[in-house]
Amino acid sequence: MEGDANCTGMAVITRTFTATDACGNSSTATQMIARSDAEAPTGTVSDESMSCEAYDASAEFGSVTSSDNCVSMVVATWEQLSSTQEGTNGCFVVEREYTFTDGCGNSSSAIQTITVTDDVAPVMDEVAAAVELQCGDAMPTVPGATDNCSAVEVTFEDVETTMGCSGEMNFIRTYTATDACGNAVSATQEVTFNDSIAPTFTVPADVTVECDTDLSDGASTGDVVDAADVCSSGIFVTFNDTFSTSEGSCLADNVVTRTWTVTDGCGNVASDVQIITLEDTTAPVVTYEANITLYDSASENIDDFEGISEVFDACSDYTYTTTDLYSGSGIYSYQLNRTMVFTDACGNSTTIEQLVTAIYSTGCTYEDAMNFDAAAIIDDGSCLYEGCTDMASANYNPIASVDDGSCVTVGCMDPAGYDFDPNANFPGGCDYPDPCPGDINDDGMVNVSDLLEFFQLYGMDCPE
Repeated sequence: MEGDANCTGMAVITRTFTATDACGNSSTATQMIARSDAEAPTGTVSDESMSCEAYDASAEFGSVTSSDNCVSMVVATWEQLSSTQEGTNGCFVVEREYTFTDGCGNSSSAIQTITVTDDVAPVMDEVAAAVELQCGDAMPTVPGATDNCSAVEVTFEDVETTMGCSGEMNFIRTYTATDACGNAVSATQEVTFNDSIAPTFTVPADVTVECDTDLSDGASTGDVVDAADVCSSGIFVTFNDTFSTSEGSCLADNVVTRTWTVTDGCGNVASDVQIITLEDTTAPVVTYEANITLYDSASENIDDFEGISEVFDACSDYTYTTTDLYSGSGIYSYQLNRTMVFTDACGNSTTIEQLVTAIYSTGCTYEDAMNFDAAAIIDDGSCLYEGCTDMASANYNPIASVDDGSCVTVGCMDPAGYDFDPNANFPGGCDYPDPCPGDINDDGMVNVSDLLEFFQLYGMDCPE
């Protein structure tokens, strides 16, 4: 028999037949028989499910069996076809193709499915149950975590519980570590931020200012411009002043001790002191008239503050001296050269010069005159008197210069009298006509004079 040593299922058989009779005579004949193997072997492989920890990409898993119709030895090999990810590294499906080959090169294949699972949660580093920090500190460090199969993502979520002042905070932080297959573990932590840190600032430099300076004006006395706090947004800057008098000072309360206080939103306080010294280098301010003319001056005793409307010193009282020099004195007027010096408590002084011209007033000095001038010193003959200026009047006033309508005119006020006087304002005797041609003028005689007067009064007709 002849054949391939590797292919035990293939061979050529030479068969020789021999025929022998009873006497021992024989003859032979040869037959050639050829045997072949064209049938593939069969094989099976079991599907497997395992944890990610047990899986090894280079190792075989499961049961592998094979058989062949001709040969006893079948070789099984495999290769990975795919890896379908369900998450990332921790849970996925692997497909492997197994190939079964007999000695004659006949082969078949089978697919194996390996399911890799991960149901183990990650392990998180220890998390402190409570953390108390100072405002301005960094947030707590996020804990690390490990997993048996895959990478781990650690996240956190904060829930605010209470809120104190602007620099303090309290919240519950929940850390969650999740692996690639969705397995998770959590831990909670209470985080508290306190604020016990005082704000910072630079106190203004000590300063000397004029005594009339507005002490609330930061442009003059200095101000806090750099107050800051690491935590609070609301910062309040205030100051409080106390006053004292330095030894030998010409001013009272000339030293201001200013205590600056800066307070943050949580009540933390920082303070510092600034000294403000007041000085007086400004002389009194005098508002006055340099040239004055006075009327009605009865003497040379002119008031010290004549022509001065105001003397002002912002910081202290003042004293003054007056030097008077008279000139040009006469019956009706004189002049005064006045020098005044105003000095405040700190020795600052202001000098003013005034020229005062005093004129004696003239006018009517008689009190019963209608134009009596109480300020007049010398009578100028201008007095005016009211009264009756009609010399014919019964009450004529020889000194009256302004008629006041008081003149008395005595006469007949009866229109029936022949001597009726329409201007009369005081009743007098009336003459009435006698029977014609009577004594018209009432002189006891009837004469030509009576006739003439009659004709003047009544014409030619005698009244009835």
